[in-house]
Amino acid sequence: LEFRRVLFRSVAEEIEDAHGIPVEVVTTGDRPLDEGLEALVAGLREALLNAVRHGAPPVTVYAEVGPTGVEAFVR
Repeated sequence: LEFRRVLFRSVAEEIEDAHGIPVEVVTTGDRPLDEGLEALVAGLREALLNAVRHGAPPVTVYAEVGPTGVEAFVR
């Protein structure tokens, strides 16, 4: 199992459990955890909280993980 998939999915499950709204996670690529990725995960958690509180289902996370950077979108 790829690291980033586990990391992003665990954040999504935390939000699902707390708010009862399903979150779909789509990811590509992989990289080791570093300070930048930790900061991204914290921002992702906040964006997901905003999406479930102020948006409407479905909520989706899309992340492209590369060797030099990560792009993540919450919809």
